[in-house]
Amino acid sequence: MEPDITVRNVVVSADLGRRLDLDMVASLDGTRYEPRRFPCAVIRQKNPKSTVLIFGSGKVVCVGSPSVELAAAALFRALSRMRSSGIDIGDDPAPKVRNVVATADLHCRIGIDGASRKLSRTVYEPEMFPGVIHRMVDPRAVILLFASGKVVCVGARTEEEARRAIRVTRSTLDGLGLIRPG
Repeated sequence: MEPDITVRNVVVSADLGRRLDLDMVASLDGTRYEPRRFPCAVIRQKNPKSTVLIFGSGKVVCVGSPSVELAAAALFRALSRMRSSGIDIGDDPAPKVRNVVATADLHCRIGIDGASRKLSRTVYEPEMFPGVIHRMVDPRAVILLFASGKVVCVGARTEEEARRAIRVTRSTLDGLGLIRPG
């Protein structure tokens, strides 16, 4: 059975190439800026649902969107709001995908003790964390494996890379005899 894969979070960033006055950014409706707690202005958006972090260095990070397209849209929406309020941000920067997080249900049980021994580049400390941490090389991603058959993929650079990492993991586990009926 094919795993049910869902992209949960995409992180994109951009560099405006100029310093920003965060007090001016903080004047935007719905923006929080508490420099003693966190060194950036925070804009939470409902549509698309996301959080945009704006740093004084001109770096901008968008987190919480379920797709690359929605993350980029949220970032550009925040930049547009800043521009409309008179903040000089220059030209729209090219957003870079920094992380794609996806989850999956493999519809089986995973022998995680065996996975920790048979898969290379793994960490398994059951007293600290109930899953196996597997660092993949191709595709480059980190997979968290749980005995329940649930899987989390982090560190992928595209949605397809995250999906491929989960499919490759499922196939590898099956080939090693580490899959049991759920």
